[in-house]
Amino acid sequence: YAYFFKNTNLTTITMNQRRFASPALCSLKVDSGADASFLGWMVAAYSLGQMVASPLFGWWSNHRPRREPLVCSILINLAANIYYAYAHLPKTNNKYHLLMSRAFVGFGAGNVAVVRSYVAGATSLRERTGAMANMSACQALGFILGPALQAGLSFIGEEGVTVDIIKLQLSMYTTPALLAALFGIINILLVVLVLK
Repeated sequence: YAYFFKNTNLTTITMNQRRFASPALCSLKVDSGADASFLGWMVAAYSLGQMVASPLFGWWSNHRPRREPLVCSILINLAANIYYAYAHLPKTNNKYHLLMSRAFVGFGAGNVAVVRSYVAGATSLRERTGAMANMSACQALGFILGPALQAGLSFIGEEGVTVDIIKLQLSMYTTPALLAALFGIINILLVVLVLK
């Protein structure tokens, strides 16, 4: 149970930090053709991806060990965050690459029901209310700390630095996604090594 308290906290913070300003602002920076309507789709893509994925991961966890959909969803989220960081590379239609990365980040976040199901099954009836309350507190903490982490990384600036060898642009827009990818690696290790 303690593992899932920490895991939910890490996952929620990293996923929620990507919900707000960074993707919308980055789309303007990467593709000047992004208008106000498209920015709305950028914000909605996360929730749409999560809405599609939640029942799929729920069905999967009902038929297979919960570790499988958890690792898969975190891998999707990790890959989508890296995709987001590299969305500036294509010569055209960058805004659509950003949109797809946002949808995949949301798809990877569709594991919330699986996590809640695991906690419900792994706790006694007496512990369950407290465990669920802690998970809700972690989500609320993610809504608070995620944007704060993003703001804390703004010192890197709009241009940031480029790592030429791997063509990675580290800026105030891409660094939160890369931090989320790092937390994804930690979460996968925790699921594989700690989850029973």
